[in-house]
Amino acid sequence: MADIIRKEGVKPVRVLIFGYLLLIAAGSILLLLPVSHKGHFNIIDSIFTSTSAVCVTGLIVKDTPLFFTPFGKTVLLILIQIGGIGYMSIITLFAMLVGKRMTLQQEMMVKTSYNHVSLDDIGRFAISVLKWTVVFESVGAIILFWRFFTKYHYGVLHSAEESIFHSVSAFCNAGFSLFSTSLVSFYNDYFIVGTIALLIILGGLGFFVLRDLSVSLTKHRKISVHSKIVLISTGILLIIGFLLILLMEYNTSLANYSMAGKISVSFFQSVTARTAGFNTINISLLTNGTLFLIIILMFIGASPGGTGGGIKTTTFTLLIMGLRALVGSNRRIVILKRNVSERLVNRAFFIFTVSLFFVLVSYLLLLATQTPIRNVMGLLFEEISAFGTVGLSVGSSHIANVSLSADFNVIGKFIIMLSMIFGKIGPFSIAIALLEYQGNKNIQYPQLKTMIG
Repeated sequence: MADIIRKEGVKPVRVLIFGYLLLIAAGSILLLLPVSHKGHFNIIDSIFTSTSAVCVTGLIVKDTPLFFTPFGKTVLLILIQIGGIGYMSIITLFAMLVGKRMTLQQEMMVKTSYNHVSLDDIGRFAISVLKWTVVFESVGAIILFWRFFTKYHYGVLHSAEESIFHSVSAFCNAGFSLFSTSLVSFYNDYFIVGTIALLIILGGLGFFVLRDLSVSLTKHRKISVHSKIVLISTGILLIIGFLLILLMEYNTSLANYSMAGKISVSFFQSVTARTAGFNTINISLLTNGTLFLIIILMFIGASPGGTGGGIKTTTFTLLIMGLRALVGSNRRIVILKRNVSERLVNRAFFIFTVSLFFVLVSYLLLLATQTPIRNVMGLLFEEISAFGTVGLSVGSSHIANVSLSADFNVIGKFIIMLSMIFGKIGPFSIAIALLEYQGNKNIQYPQLKTMIG
């Protein structure tokens, strides 16, 4: 396949990135239209908002429900939906709908977007992506509509607007909300926070796992090892995050909550830290220990082929098992009775190292360029939130109900935008570029001998 790529001149990673940049540009132009917003809206903030929507992040520099008109909110919703399921999936579905055969370059784009999809399975995978997106977002919207309409007595149109927007935003792990304080007012409404949390988890599991589970249930087949790893690692991270948040915030930010409220808030924040961006408590009230825990969860992120970001749960699992093998007597890495190849582990370490290097350099640049902001933990939180395409933020110190990025100058906002784009497509793109580079295999160099540690 690498030979075919070289012969055809196909550069899937570059074209994929260009496609996302084009989508961001189109979104920013639409958001700049007077019909999209109220009040002053400069180009940088428009590009930032479009980037956040396309990269399904949720960091905002304007109060979404108050600043944007219904047209502007619709633009955001479309950008979130396209960014969540991947624009190449939409192109694939459109090509199938009109009966047009995809070119090799287009097929390679889809394979780059979803790295585990074989070329002859692209059509079926795109259909499954559409199917699960429609099913879960529709069911979520119906539940939320019923709750908003019956419990809070919103009008039909208002209930429909809130339910559809939040269902799409939750399943796509975007974190955009039509409530200025996100879901803080609904922390004890278990129908709303439960539905949102379930949509976030399902979107974060990945379309590979959803399709695998569907086939397993309908055709009574065993699920794949990949799905097992995703489900186990997701469950462990959710439980650990929930218990630690509950423990660290029990007598601080959650001191005045009932036991049920403490459990609800702690569990939801453990869920949403995995790239979703909704919150049921003011993030600025959390202790530094909890903020750092959420930073770790945001960096790990969702699972491959899903709507979230981060280095992915499977990468994290391979890192842990790889480190265990390095310090143990048995150098073989075995997961669920399967031997893990050295190449796969090396790829996981590569993704982790490049991602860590990227966020550290970005954080350093933020510290150097945003000197008026003394909240160093808040800056780190904002950067990891952007890379993990999460959207959680300690908030602006000058403007209510917006992210800390609203306080940044142009350079700071550009760094965050770059981090969101890298978090959306970077680690995969770099890994694929590394696999495509073969180097000169005929040259043999002397073996390196040096002291380490």
